[in-house]
Amino acid sequence: MADARRLIEEPLATFIRADEALYSRLPVISTADKDRELVYRGAFSLVRQMMLPPAGKCSYNYYVFSREPTWGWGHEGQVFHESLSMLTYVYMDPQGAMDSQRIFIERQQQDGFIGNGPVWLLWNYFVFRGLIDYGYKDLASDVVSKVMEAVTYQLRKSHHFWESYSPDYSTLESPPSYIWDCIIAQMMIDLQEK
Repeated sequence: MADARRLIEEPLATFIRADEALYSRLPVISTADKDRELVYRGAFSLVRQMMLPPAGKCSYNYYVFSREPTWGWGHEGQVFHESLSMLTYVYMDPQGAMDSQRIFIERQQQDGFIGNGPVWLLWNYFVFRGLIDYGYKDLASDVVSKVMEAVTYQLRKSHHFWESYSPDYSTLESPPSYIWDCIIAQMMIDLQEK
């Protein structure tokens, strides 16, 4: 509460200049449509207000829903679709966008995998495809093996594909029977063709 009281006494011009500096970095979008302009600037405002400074066990800035207590999509670790949002945030704060990805390193387990969070097969496909395209077939094969392990375990246990899989919990709390999990078949095809 003391911090909030101190903010009341801060000159507003300080914050206005800081915001102007951030927004001056944005690419200019040519549009006469005020709604499009509002959506464009609103998207940047959204990503900016969702990023928080380092706190607790995290040494880097982070997405608000990626932190403790376990809630939101991140479950204590930023997930890949949140990382995609950094493609937008990088225009405002390149260093902050890069640093926010370092949360993966802090959350990495000894076996090299990131715990404390769900795994979506579609996002794994993008990583897998990049590894294939850049000639890292062995690493791509490892990704398919780990994904296959998670999927087959759950199919044997519950007879369902799931929205997401967890390296930390054998009982999933995500919706079952998600169509996007069919991407595992494409991963197998792509791996075989390369």
